[in-house]
Amino acid sequence: MSIFIEATFPAGRYHATPWGRHVNEGVAEWPPSPWRFLRALVAVWQRTLPGLSVDDVQAVLQKLSAEPLFRLPRHRVAHTRHYMPWEKKGPQDRTMVFDTFVSVDRNDPVIMAWPDEELSSHEADTLDQLLQNLTTLGRAESWVVMQRREHCAADWNCQPSVSEPDPVSLLCAEPGSCFSSEHYPVHDAKKLASGRIKPTDWLFRCPPWHLCLDTQTMRAQRWSSVPGARWVNYSRPVESQIRQPSSARTTNVEIARAAKPTWVAFLVDGPVLPTMLETLLVTDSLRRAVMSRFSAWCSGNPESGETFRRHDDPTRFASPLFSGRDLDGAQLEGHRHSRYLALPSPNDPTRIGMLVVSCAEGFGPAEMGSLSSLRRLTVGHRGDGDALQLQMVANGQQAPAWDPDVISASARWISLTPYLGNEQIGRNRQEMWLRKGLRREWRRLADSQPHLAEVEIVDASVLNAEECQSRGLSAAREFRRIRTKHGGRDAWRAAAMFQLEFSRPVSGPLCLGYASHFGMGLFQVDRSQRSP
Repeated sequence: MSIFIEATFPAGRYHATPWGRHVNEGVAEWPPSPWRFLRALVAVWQRTLPGLSVDDVQAVLQKLSAEPLFRLPRHRVAHTRHYMPWEKKGPQDRTMVFDTFVSVDRNDPVIMAWPDEELSSHEADTLDQLLQNLTTLGRAESWVVMQRREHCAADWNCQPSVSEPDPVSLLCAEPGSCFSSEHYPVHDAKKLASGRIKPTDWLFRCPPWHLCLDTQTMRAQRWSSVPGARWVNYSRPVESQIRQPSSARTTNVEIARAAKPTWVAFLVDGPVLPTMLETLLVTDSLRRAVMSRFSAWCSGNPESGETFRRHDDPTRFASPLFSGRDLDGAQLEGHRHSRYLALPSPNDPTRIGMLVVSCAEGFGPAEMGSLSSLRRLTVGHRGDGDALQLQMVANGQQAPAWDPDVISASARWISLTPYLGNEQIGRNRQEMWLRKGLRREWRRLADSQPHLAEVEIVDASVLNAEECQSRGLSAAREFRRIRTKHGGRDAWRAAAMFQLEFSRPVSGPLCLGYASHFGMGLFQVDRSQRSP
């Protein structure tokens, strides 16, 4: 029979810190690591079931040392803060300690499966005894009830993966070495016989397996890895990807999800409007302002904001849609986060008159709450620039009420802001390398969007200074071409204004190249054929 183990948490919480992380980092282990589970079974065996033989237990653990599949319930990561006595500076000294945990439904189990392993009836009895006596998994307050199932038809939403772009690493047993003993410490026989072994040096009363090594020994030996264990990448779904029970899914929820705004437009006002040449400086400042307002919104709405607490820094809040990083700090793939675009004023095309924040994923209540509270924008890296007034004038999903030349459909496009190449492009043959880079960026975009799969760039020509001037455009060399935090003027990237022709019409907004999420490489419909 295959092995299926069901675990429920009566307190609705799972407390555990991943191997190699400090408890105050605020990172929660999820799902429970197979290495932790096997060591918990060894502890239960030694403390409560001394009658089980080594051979019987090893036979069971050997089959559980393979990489399991997981069925994870709906969950969310939360934490509490405690000021504990420290007395480093005196009797009244306190230090703040984070207790991070995973909150789950008390009746919604975590299921682990080893479908390729089979237990005999005797091995199944041994495993049942171990599971029945296992009361905690992780820290002491992480109560658990575990039992074996003979049959299970679950949706395995967490399993080993080598192609997952954003995996979670779990510490698993190495079946070939977890029961070996070459790294297990051995006492000197002479010192042991003469009684010169300190009580603190006594080893645990368990078989000399790598699986039984205590943490103190590992750290004392300064091992870079855990003997008998290995890291395995798993594909773990995010909270929004785990389906609710059928009773909780309603049409209203699906409608609310589908009605998320995908863009927000702000009207810009101030004593002097910034020029389009400063697009990258303005949009970079806009991103910082939006993230700052989002953090303030989460602090003012603690129940809703807890979902956005950073795992790598629990003192901060962040929206993956705004920051472009997940809650662990890893970059998102596939350009799924927001774009910050600067559009020219209709009264003076050389100056910025509107700012747009757009995201194909759609903004939720938290993101919209922070965007609607944005009223002021200070342009500059350290807040020492000019202050602009912002007013949200529109938001929605389709047919945005902003510049039609940016969002229309056309086969011919022309640069509104220059395309920026990679940092390796030097002074020689810049146009050739920029043209190659632009075509490569288009292929990447087309590969990620099925409706663009068969669209090709028929022609990509660079506009010289005279052509830009005749079309009312600024030359590429005049634009700011690097984000402030990435370097000064010496690090500005090679750039060019392009005229593109596609094999068939495509719809905007169209942004390509470096800083495309900050409005660089933005194209508009080429209307040079029309009369003034």
